[in-house]
Amino acid sequence: MATPPTFVAGNVLTAAQMNQIGAWRTATATASGTATTLQVNNCFTSDYRNYRIYISGSSATAGNLTFQLSASGTPAATSYYYNRTVLSYTVANVTAQGSNTTNVLVGQLNTGALGAISNLVIDVLDPQIIAPTGIYSVNQYNTANAGTTYGSHYAAASYDGFRLTGAGNLTLVVSVFGFNA
Repeated sequence: MATPPTFVAGNVLTAAQMNQIGAWRTATATASGTATTLQVNNCFTSDYRNYRIYISGSSATAGNLTFQLSASGTPAATSYYYNRTVLSYTVANVTAQGSNTTNVLVGQLNTGALGAISNLVIDVLDPQIIAPTGIYSVNQYNTANAGTTYGSHYAAASYDGFRLTGAGNLTLVVSVFGFNA
């Protein structure tokens, strides 16, 4: 079967054909500007090893966006390690590190002004396996700045969701896709 597969109306697809599809959406979520956190539950399952999270939005107060893994809606609040680099053509580049912190700094959000919507992609590797979970992000948050984060969570636990926390009330659209690689 070709990649991506070609579907024809009326044909029955086999399990082998369906398993060749690259990614499936496992969850969507929105935040409507009334809270500083967004909890997404039951988006990580044993069906997929890895996940990609797409985020578009803003915050009432420009600032950091942090990420925590969660199990049954309860965030894991220790054992995060990360290195974040922000590249800018208007000011000096910035690097931030975290060692055994309460979350991972995955990006920054702008206020909702025209042209100031921020975009993020977060890859979460092996959240369902009782082993370190990889957390990687790429973030564009204004016309002059973009950043990357390389991080991990070191805990002997399995996770089924995540929490995002911003500096102000969040307005976000979130899509989560599972894939095996």
